[in-house]
Amino acid sequence: MLARMKIGSFAKYFILVTSAILTLFPFLWILMSSFKTTNEIYESPFKIPDSFLFSNYITAWNDANIWIDFFNSAIVSISTVAILLLISAMASYILARIWKNFAMSTFFALGITVPYYAIIIPIFITMTKIGLYNTRMGLLLIYVVSNMPISIFILTGFMKGFPKEIEEAAWIDGASMSRTFFTIVLPLSKHGMATIGILGFMYSWNDFFIANILISNPVLKTITQGIQNFQGAYQTNYGAMFAAMIIAILPVVIAYLIFQEQIIEGMTAGAVKG
Repeated sequence: MLARMKIGSFAKYFILVTSAILTLFPFLWILMSSFKTTNEIYESPFKIPDSFLFSNYITAWNDANIWIDFFNSAIVSISTVAILLLISAMASYILARIWKNFAMSTFFALGITVPYYAIIIPIFITMTKIGLYNTRMGLLLIYVVSNMPISIFILTGFMKGFPKEIEEAAWIDGASMSRTFFTIVLPLSKHGMATIGILGFMYSWNDFFIANILISNPVLKTITQGIQNFQGAYQTNYGAMFAAMIIAILPVVIAYLIFQEQIIEGMTAGAVKG
């Protein structure tokens, strides 16, 4: 029995360690390559650089103007998260407290199954007709709508677990439904809000497909589009391109590290309570 437990424990940790290595290796390789010249990357792709070339980051940030793309992505992503949190929280509260029937929750959840690749042509035509093509507003609206189903699904399950007595006590004290929502429900939903906030931020920050369809103005391009510009027709500065990738990755990594506990608690609570 003890031998079986040891074998099972070894297999579990072996799988976890292997998964961690496979997950971290691409990031570490990009990080290492960002300090090399293009020739060094070709000649010894897996070797630690002899001298760390920090000038690649200066080239990527200033010479390639990746800071403009970084700024655009920051505006779109932060705006997306702010709008997404407000609308999703209000919709989820209504679903959790008033429209409790299974059909209505399922209706919103079905939006998760719709791939945006299947509806990108109607989206493009609509955005062009209403004058939102090549605008930050058009891009962030698509990001908000794309993230609404999963956000409402998570938050609805999270809010269903709240004791209704807390809200009833607030109503007895004279608080309106809107005041109860903003002063009681939202603070109690911080873990779920952090979860959908990070998911929405990652989605909008990492997206390339939708941004490449809706944004063609160089001044409005996002950071994922900016990275594409490093690839030339005849020559590519891979060191600077990998440096730009690290710059693009860092905000998502930092945000996740800050809110990782809230994300895990929000996901598990939403799944169990839903």
